Amino acid sequence: MTRWHSPPTLPNALQDFCGLLANRINAPGNSSTTPFANSK
Repeated sequence: MTRWHSPPTLPNALQDFCGLLANRINAPGNSSTTPFANSK
């Protein structure tokens, strides 16, 4: 699973958003992956 790593200056919420967006882009149509699957 690939996750984008945002600069440490960005808020955690924004980092998580980038990660979720990356997951959707990296695994489109993957029924086992949801936008919230990897949220902390």
